[in-house]
Amino acid sequence: MSARKLLWGLLGCGTGALLAFGCVIEEREYNPALAENGTAEYELLPKAKPPQCQEYCRAVKANCTGGYAVYLEEDRDQDGIADDCMSICQRLPAGSGPNDKSNSVACRQAQSIAASSEQSVEACSGAGPGGNRRCGDTCEAYCRLRINICGDQTGQDVDYDRCMRGCATLEPGDVYDSDPMARKDTLQCRLNHLVFASRSPGDAAVHCPHTYIVPQRGDDLDPPCADQRGAPGDCEKYCALVMQSCTEGNLVYESAGQCLAVCKAFPLGKAEETGNKPGENTVACRRYHAYAALGLEGPVIHCPHAGPTGDGHCGAPAEEDNCFSYCRILKRACTARFYSEYLVGQQVPASLADNPDVDDLGTCPASCQMLAGSGPNSGYSVERAPEISALDDADPQGDRGDALQCRVFHAIRALAGSTGVLPNPAECGAAFGDTACP
Repeated sequence: MSARKLLWGLLGCGTGALLAFGCVIEEREYNPALAENGTAEYELLPKAKPPQCQEYCRAVKANCTGGYAVYLEEDRDQDGIADDCMSICQRLPAGSGPNDKSNSVACRQAQSIAASSEQSVEACSGAGPGGNRRCGDTCEAYCRLRINICGDQTGQDVDYDRCMRGCATLEPGDVYDSDPMARKDTLQCRLNHLVFASRSPGDAAVHCPHTYIVPQRGDDLDPPCADQRGAPGDCEKYCALVMQSCTEGNLVYESAGQCLAVCKAFPLGKAEETGNKPGENTVACRRYHAYAALGLEGPVIHCPHAGPTGDGHCGAPAEEDNCFSYCRILKRACTARFYSEYLVGQQVPASLADNPDVDDLGTCPASCQMLAGSGPNSGYSVERAPEISALDDADPQGDRGDALQCRVFHAIRALAGSTGVLPNPAECGAAFGDTACP
């Protein structure tokens, strides 16, 4: 396979003559099943027909070549038209002409024609499957195509609203990728596999699982569009994702800065960690659950697991339950008092290492075990944690005042304030259960 310089991507509309487009756009499709997902209007748009696609594919083949190519160069049919291009084209709305700026073939052909005078990143990227924000919205193109291509595949979640919400959390990726099978956690990688999936039902069965927003991890499965096995966890990536996937009532940090400060308390771990093995109370495990919050089970279930406590899922053994998380945060937030109460006789260090794999927590975990909410499925969120002292027997976080979630909330504020800019030592009393969480 050649070094593909694949440019699919990210979506506007350029200039150029498109006089041939207006008379070949009569076909309309309507799928009532897709109407429930908010896609009925899109499904009613006239679809492109082969003559229009032939014009577009010839133009993009001729004018976007080499490092600017948007489809695999060796995938040609007998007429010299890229099979991938034709397959994608017939799934897109035809559009209305050279001034069309929507997610359409007309817009993409205009971009292809604009590239004829001088190949450019802007024009050729707009001519690709995703459109590079020059032809509508990249995420709209991705999500609509995914419904069309993967909707018949067993087990594939093709809900449009979920797809659009999750797509916004993805890194765009390099639209000029020298390796068409590059294994990267980006929207571009998912678009690549979506085009591969468009070739045939057999290809769809293979590639549709790789196009899902949520990487499908497992003991024997290392999805191509994800951080690869062995890669260390990353606080920046984790916090960027969890702040978008866990919002409103499921918010687990008050700010991205707060998340970054808390993240330093935990081992980075490895990309493949999901929390189903001992010792995975890590940044990588939390990122996995931040992704899972975008899927079918949703944020109510997975955001607590993605949050500061790990909620008993990122950290399986008893010694690494929610107490492990609480004690690590508390040690960083209120260091002097932590040593005086839980590491008696040890000298208080000038600073603590970031993301330590091993951390001496003294007697804190054992003391913490007495608190309500130390076990799994405690349902931590910013909204609920400070309020759980109410006598509510239905409250899964514990209903007798000095609950772990309340202490964690204040320990985080002691560490980084609400904005993550400055610590707030005044919160240490509540973090130890003296006030606010009595």
